[in-house]
Amino acid sequence: MEQQKKLEIEALLGVRQLWLRRVASLRNVLILCGLGLAAYGVWLYQPAHETPPAAYNFATEKVSRSELKGKVTATGTVQPTNKVDVSSELSGVIRTVLVNFNSFVRKGDLLVEVDTTGLQAEKIAFCTEGSLT
Repeated sequence: MEQQKKLEIEALLGVRQLWLRRVASLRNVLILCGLGLAAYGVWLYQPAHETPPAAYNFATEKVSRSELKGKVTATGTVQPTNKVDVSSELSGVIRTVLVNFNSFVRKGDLLVEVDTTGLQAEKIAFCTEGSLT
């Protein structure tokens, strides 16, 4: 009976509710502390906070006017961008070549001279044969 009276008095005074509020606020404080520690751990281990490697050191120099010199070296073979095969309508011995390798030529330019002595002899023979008959 005494216990029941004690509970009634506590209910009237709100002692039990006060105890429940204290427990709930303590729980909230612990949750906030845990969240704060988790956020600090994430911030602590972010890659943005790492120190930059020594490769990012830059050398600076005073501005001055000078010539820019560039040198390119390479190994291998040079391949043409355009390749053209040239052929002749006639066959024969070439007398002279009028252009060099990689020379710039235009349409209609003379590239080689063919020795025509053999062709002229054939032409004379053909003409004389035709006149004999």
